[in-house]
Amino acid sequence: MPLTGGDQEALTNTLKYAASDTTVSVVIAVVSGAVHISVEDSGPAAAPRATDREAGGHVLVGMRERAALYGGQVTAGRNSRGGWTVRARLLPPLSHPPRSHGEPTGMTTVLLVDDQAPQRLGFSMLLEQQSDLTVASEAGHGAEAVRKAAELRPDVVLMAIRMPGMDGIEATRRIVQAGGRSHVLVLTTFDLDEHAYAALRAGASGFLLKDALPDEPVAGIRAVAAGDAVIAPGLTRKLIDAFSDRLPGRSPEQERMLSALTERERDVLTAIASGWSNAEIGERLNLAESTVKTHVSHILAKIDARDRVQAVIFAYDTGLVRPA
Repeated sequence: MPLTGGDQEALTNTLKYAASDTTVSVVIAVVSGAVHISVEDSGPAAAPRATDREAGGHVLVGMRERAALYGGQVTAGRNSRGGWTVRARLLPPLSHPPRSHGEPTGMTTVLLVDDQAPQRLGFSMLLEQQSDLTVASEAGHGAEAVRKAAELRPDVVLMAIRMPGMDGIEATRRIVQAGGRSHVLVLTTFDLDEHAYAALRAGASGFLLKDALPDEPVAGIRAVAAGDAVIAPGLTRKLIDAFSDRLPGRSPEQERMLSALTERERDVLTAIASGWSNAEIGERLNLAESTVKTHVSHILAKIDARDRVQAVIFAYDTGLVRPA
């Protein structure tokens, strides 16, 4: 779980100012929509240096200022164990009015979906620090995600996979099949995970690892919102190779789509499925990169794929490319 600014700073201060045998506990709870964070150490404090005393005077001030940004407050004081307890109550920006049809805002809207409230809080606070990203709303399970995606039409749905009730894979499938504007970016534990594979087949535009560094989700959301795939087609190919025994047979609709491609478009689609970039495709097929981009656009339109990841899956599904 990504730590928020308050609890991370409280832990840092414990390490910096407490004695070596100090223990610390962190409790996070959600009560009536507010997030309560408590960090308690056993003390006693180590003898501070002069520079520590000077810096320590600003610690609570800075924490209180950051909490105020989320409509919250921070309190601190001595506890019965001889140490300190720092408590924060936060009201994260959980919702924004839905975007009017066709009304540009200049902001990328994100729907956060995870059954773990602290996980949602961490991502919410991370995204709200970005000038071009905003949290449209949050959902704690798949059915709620499907409903809110239809209602709010966010640019990106950041989707956890394992949730009670409707999981993230089925929610992804329903959101994509609804034909809306939203792109789904799933969160998983391992890069070669059967759940990540299933989510891509359900229509997700990519996936991120849950333990990714903070800048990776931000970059991934921006890429997906721009219509790009977050994971490389080469990694998609590895995923399909790993779970190739689950590939279905070619459907009549896929047969029709495949037959609509020209011979050159089939060559380009095969190259995409092999993990080649546009520049590499142009070099190997003796085409200008602008021509490759035109072919890619035509291919995506003809096979009804939203991005290159879905094009790779189509190529394997139809047998145009075989797993290694």
